[in-house]
Amino acid sequence: MSGRRLVFPTKRRGFTLVELLVVIAIIAILIALLLPAVQAAREAARRAQCANNLKQNSLAMLNYESANQTFPSGYVDCGDWNVSGTYGWLGTTAWALVLPYLEQGNVSDDYDYNHRTNEFQNKDIVSSTVPVYNCPTDDSAGRVNVHSRHPSIFARSNYVFCLGSETMMRGGHFAVSCPYPSWLTDFYLGTDGAFQIRNGRRMRDLMDGSSNTALLSEVISGKESFWDISVPFSERSWDNRGVWAYHLVGASGYTHRDGPNSGNPDWMVGGECVDHPEEGLPCNESAPYSLMQAWAAARSRHPGGVQMAYGDGHVTFVADAVDLFVWQAVSTIADGEVVDLP
Repeated sequence: MSGRRLVFPTKRRGFTLVELLVVIAIIAILIALLLPAVQAAREAARRAQCANNLKQNSLAMLNYESANQTFPSGYVDCGDWNVSGTYGWLGTTAWALVLPYLEQGNVSDDYDYNHRTNEFQNKDIVSSTVPVYNCPTDDSAGRVNVHSRHPSIFARSNYVFCLGSETMMRGGHFAVSCPYPSWLTDFYLGTDGAFQIRNGRRMRDLMDGSSNTALLSEVISGKESFWDISVPFSERSWDNRGVWAYHLVGASGYTHRDGPNSGNPDWMVGGECVDHPEEGLPCNESAPYSLMQAWAAARSRHPGGVQMAYGDGHVTFVADAVDLFVWQAVSTIADGEVVDLP
């Protein structure tokens, strides 16, 4: 043993339970601090994509106007096309008319513009999800809307065209039967906005200036729903909000009667919206069938406001707190106001 020294291994100390819990707590705090920033960055990216979609749609509307010397009609009625079917009124929307200008030939080439949007000839077309019609902040892509009276499954969307400052039309008629009564002139079918029934606006009609006139905005798309005519009316659940091929306000058009993301209920045509105020989808379930009393506000999943495209193609974000007078002024085409939205 002489000359030798015993060497004992040193005892290696690990983390205590308290130290481990402290480390886990620190990591949890860092994640909690970083998560909102990550979510905000993702929403910023989604909002940018949504703005780009609106930009593409507004440019398509402008290209349509350039090619046809008029913007598309908001809703095609019995006065414009060779109609067929029981009801007569076609109901073809501006979104259906503008498809060729969005490089959506695969959809528009098969759309039969001489038949109603909910007739058999178009049943496979109106179910098409058009990516440029969907905002990535909403989860509308892939959701559908089914009506048992018609053979159609309608695809969802998030963009709507402006029908002016008040309601879907001035006159008190449901406008689904042809011929129209003699008193139902263009005035009663019209609005004070960029889009209306029957007649498309011309660029020169935007007398307040194209850069001061709302063209398009957003809507929160309804959930999957099925209109079952075999059950009592009061028990049916159908929500056509955000349906690009359907011919009613709230589905493909909107108004500025109420401000963006308003807590006031939308008054869509009776039975065609489901009240989900907790999801930003308030509606009046006893809304009338007269289109002169129907309106729907611009709505979005973006925190704090909606995006809107103007008649010159530029897109801006409008806060929920915008002054209602200013919001309504920007929706009209010839009231003489000069508005200043960011």
